[in-house]
Amino acid sequence: MVGESLAEARGIGPGDTLDLLGEAFTVKGTFARGTLADSELWIPLTDAQRLFRLGDEVSIYVVRGSKDLQSAIEAALPVEVTREGEGFVSFSRSLSSFVQVLRLVSAVMALAAVLGILTVMFTMVQSRRREIGVLRAVGFGRGSIVLYVLVQALAVALAGYLLALLSALGISAALNFEAVGVSVTPVLDGIVAGAALVWSLAIAALAAAYPAMLAAKINLADTLRAE
Repeated sequence: MVGESLAEARGIGPGDTLDLLGEAFTVKGTFARGTLADSELWIPLTDAQRLFRLGDEVSIYVVRGSKDLQSAIEAALPVEVTREGEGFVSFSRSLSSFVQVLRLVSAVMALAAVLGILTVMFTMVQSRRREIGVLRAVGFGRGSIVLYVLVQALAVALAGYLLALLSALGISAALNFEAVGVSVTPVLDGIVAGAALVWSLAIAALAAAYPAMLAAKINLADTLRAE
């Protein structure tokens, strides 16, 4: 059984085949409950335990009954009981908070990247004033000098991106988010990785723009007089 949201996203319906961890399942039908469950895929418990190597473990039970049943279950068993609607609300809030934290961390890291590249490029321009002055003297235009600085900034950003990508792959494999018996493991896909690359290069170009303009104004005569 496939939730309506998941079925629409995957373009599947009753009778279609869905591959899960290398095993094919036939879709028997779809369901809509107006909750996060509409993004779920339901398969027999025994198949889930076998595919995910859970043994006899069960993370959540769904029980139909009256309101008094919740108190009766909590009194009889050492388990946490949550009404279905409340459970999904709690999960949504927890997931939303988790996403907000990730966004804040991303913003802080982007600012740190701008300041880091800006500092590196300023240092590079100051340490290579003589070389840049010589390039200007032998005919390199200001546009070429700007491009020279930007290319080096992009190279630094690309190296940082590759290192961050490897770190993200390792962290995402180890990170696990769980609430009301539902477990979520982040997955880094190609679209996200591509967008991160574009943002990394854009941040590098922005951070290196001012040092590049300063480098373009350097000439050999002024450099020799300064020395």
